[in-house]
Amino acid sequence: MTLHEFLIEEGYTQQAFAELIGVRQSSVSKWLQGDSRPSWSIIKKIKEVTDGQVTADSFLELPDFMNDEEAA
Repeated sequence: MTLHEFLIEEGYTQQAFAELIGVRQSSVSKWLQGDSRPSWSIIKKIKEVTDGQVTADSFLELPDFMNDEEAA
């Protein structure tokens, strides 16, 4: 599950979630837009607060060639 999906499913605003994990709302916004990624310590906190529903994998982007079935 992505952070965006979690926020919608659980009814969190960016601001409320940011306060829960101790960051600024603008940081959460940047993560959701893909402009930046949280630090490993924040990813760990996100995983804990979401009971493991949002993991580090959801913040990783694979290069297009890794997702291309024809490349296999």
